[in-house]
Amino acid sequence: MVKFLVASVFLCCLATTTASAVLFQQSAIRDTIINDTLVYRIDPVIAFGRVSAKEVQQRAFVLSPKEIRSVSNESAADLVRDVPSGFVQTNSRGESLVYLRGSGERQTAVLFDGALINVPWDNRVDLSFVPISMVQYMTVVPGTMSILYGPNTLGGAVSLTGQEFVNSPWSGSLETSVSDGGGLQLSSSVTHRTGQWNLSGFAETASRSGHLRADGEGLITNSASSRFMGMARALYKEDTFSASLTAMRVSGDKGVTPEAHVGEDARFWKYSNIERTLVIGNVNNDFDRETNLRVSLWADAYEQQVDAYTSRLYDTLSATEEGIDNTFGARVLFEHAFSKQTHIDVASTWFATQHTTREYDAGATGEDIEYASVLGSSVVELSHALTSDIRVFAGIGIDLQSPSETGNFSTHASVTALQGTAGVSYQLSASDALMLAVGKRNRFATAREQYSGALGKFTPNTELGPESGLTSEFTYTYSDIDALVVATGFYTRYNDGISRLSLEDGTFTRVNIKSSAIGGVSLFGEYEPWEYLVVDGHVTWITQTTDDEIEYIEYRPELLGVFAVTYDNRSVRVRLDAEYTGSQYGQDPFSDEFVEVAPSTLVGFRTTYTMMLEAAILAVEVSLENVFDTATLFQLGLERPGRTLSIGFTYTY
Repeated sequence: MVKFLVASVFLCCLATTTASAVLFQQSAIRDTIINDTLVYRIDPVIAFGRVSAKEVQQRAFVLSPKEIRSVSNESAADLVRDVPSGFVQTNSRGESLVYLRGSGERQTAVLFDGALINVPWDNRVDLSFVPISMVQYMTVVPGTMSILYGPNTLGGAVSLTGQEFVNSPWSGSLETSVSDGGGLQLSSSVTHRTGQWNLSGFAETASRSGHLRADGEGLITNSASSRFMGMARALYKEDTFSASLTAMRVSGDKGVTPEAHVGEDARFWKYSNIERTLVIGNVNNDFDRETNLRVSLWADAYEQQVDAYTSRLYDTLSATEEGIDNTFGARVLFEHAFSKQTHIDVASTWFATQHTTREYDAGATGEDIEYASVLGSSVVELSHALTSDIRVFAGIGIDLQSPSETGNFSTHASVTALQGTAGVSYQLSASDALMLAVGKRNRFATAREQYSGALGKFTPNTELGPESGLTSEFTYTYSDIDALVVATGFYTRYNDGISRLSLEDGTFTRVNIKSSAIGGVSLFGEYEPWEYLVVDGHVTWITQTTDDEIEYIEYRPELLGVFAVTYDNRSVRVRLDAEYTGSQYGQDPFSDEFVEVAPSTLVGFRTTYTMMLEAAILAVEVSLENVFDTATLFQLGLERPGRTLSIGFTYTY
């Protein structure tokens, strides 16, 4: 504990004295018009840029508030499917995890208002516990393009941003929805602007008895969930300076659907308690038009309890695992433009985390086992315009993992790894652009992968080492007033990639495999043939190779695609979409053979009618997911929900 506190103080001091600067991206997009309301955004420590819209499309994919609300009203997990090469997978632990371009879920950083919300114990976050009502923007930076987002971002980063500042003295909303399976959601928000201050609050409660089965036989076993979220934010803004303080609390519980193909050896789990308290501070200062400093500091307290039962009746408790994570982190970004041609970033991200595990059989008292470590990265990125059409960029940095407590196992030495990126963009014409980038990224093994037995499902591997990837991508962008096309070829060669092996005793373990690779092509398009009508979609083809020890990288669909048609005349919005998930493979724990999960196509429909009242807006939403009640699987033995109808009302003032 002492080491942990010392490390925390050291990191906070380091964060406030470390300078950072930008490569492509020089300053944040400060304001935008959304539903005729001016919204000021105090962007956290992420990179947008003083670059053309075409160049941003090459580097990042952004979902606007309007697009976010057209997709879902439940959780951030529903958003990723609209991102080219994005994929959310519900695993056998019941977590909704994000994958980008076939990367692993632990290789992607997820941030909210500049704070890393991956739980460091396993470096991933369950997006089903991130309410969509608190997300205004989602920015996705896959693969090679930037190393500004900290350690363990081999696959990229997903940055979520909330609404910050409005121009009216008072505003707010009330929202409710009901859905099949006993779903009920209620939320409320209020914002008050006074002088240079903006004060806001948000609360939401959501619950569900379970998800419907596609065969009409009631609810999917153990698929109930509930969630409460409260958030308060204070923001101060003047000409060149802004600062915000955000506090949020999330709590809830959820069942874990047992894997049907495993039988009575499946996980019979429930998350009987999930709690998170997160406090985030952001400061942004424009010293002049060429220089900007951004700082994000956060404190994160996360706690979960997993109860294991003896059978799928869930009536006899066999064991319990409790986990507590306390994390203090900081991100700093100092941006400077030497000239119109040359920009530099120096970014630093560090966090200290402590995890306490307590495992015990029913009726017993568990022993606290402590784990603690410091992780971070410091990077420099530089970009330079050789001509008005050609820009080159390069970056280099170092990642660090330093464990100080490793439970009952011997403490490992600190591990460092270099990362970097380099590339060139070429503006062929006013509507066409090309970009080529290469890079090296890293991902440290998590403490859970190395030391946890996961209630008897895994055998620890304390010798598990970090994985690294040599990444590359080539992007073509076409953009005009009516259409946008982005085509990307990507390839990542992994060294010492971390994968799962089945052991003779029926458990799994994590191992480093010699080499593996994932490559593919992603195509995104958007076209507006007539006023009010938009056709858009994306498709990603993924191929993989592995060494002789592992036949497949588990659960990497060979083809992903979403096609949508949207009609929106401001008062009526209708969206019809189809989501395709291609073949993927999972390992049968009994035979060690890899078994195919069949491809699937799911159709969704969503319509919204908006009425303009005297001083407010009333919207009525109806959505139907899995219209044809198609029976599909997330993974081996894990059912996806059947046809689900939901109806919602939103009153905004």
